[in-house]
Amino acid sequence: VLRASFKMLLLNAADNRVTSRLTREMVKVIRADTTNARGERTVTNGNLKLLEGFEFNINAALGSILYADHTDSINRETGEATASIQAFVPKDNAVASQGATHFELIAAGAEINFEDGSFNLVSAKSDQIEIGPQNQDAQDLTCALTAGSALPIFLLLGIVFYQKVNDNYYPLKSNSNNALELVAVDLPAAG
Repeated sequence: VLRASFKMLLLNAADNRVTSRLTREMVKVIRADTTNARGERTVTNGNLKLLEGFEFNINAALGSILYADHTDSINRETGEATASIQAFVPKDNAVASQGATHFELIAAGAEINFEDGSFNLVSAKSDQIEIGPQNQDAQDLTCALTAGSALPIFLLLGIVFYQKVNDNYYPLKSNSNNALELVAVDLPAAG
């Protein structure tokens, strides 16, 4: 369900072993369920916080591709999941794929119901950012989810590279430098 909720983002920023790696991490989450007996443990009663920091493209960890500082927050009351990227210089703070001229920053927030398999996904993107020596303003990428949600909320941050040709932006066929990380998990209050 987690992988399915972010499927469209994974097309450009996942390695070919992401399924097995994510499955291994989800097993750890389920094993952290101290409420139910073995064989009856659930994701919901496990420790979903164990997923924070998961890299969907092991070949391009976000911290090794984007050197701009960022803070990530989830406000359950308002439903806002925000990745705030501080000002940076693109050519100095992004490790570009060969042939790339631009990139965009992507944030995605999702509320996921692991019981019935449903989810609500909202994404936000920066404008195309030229890979040059200019000072890039700080970016706030906010995903507006359901205010007061009773479901676990996940926030991803990523970077995708493009090549500009004749005023059109083309995603690079190699996603070797496209990064996507699960940067924050917020759980509903127990009770």
